[in-house]
Amino acid sequence: MIFVDKLGLFCLPTDPVLKQEVLAISNTAYKYNIFNVITQIETSAWVSALFGILFFLLAHFFPYKMVPWTIFFGGLFSIIFGLLIIS
Repeated sequence: MIFVDKLGLFCLPTDPVLKQEVLAISNTAYKYNIFNVITQIETSAWVSALFGILFFLLAHFFPYKMVPWTIFFGGLFSIIFGLLIIS
């Protein structure tokens, strides 16, 4: 489901300049941002589902090799996300 070229029941132009002009004239530019957020959430859900399936298969077939890697990547991502939150 892609919400990029629609705003409610109205179609928007595909030209980015015209799209911004229409949004500026209609005073709905801030309302249009939620559709970009929804698109990003959908993309993130698909990526995380694929990585989840991959991790499940690796943990199922190679359980003893996955334990140290899971701990390593868990610690690495905790440090990275901690730094991103602080900054």
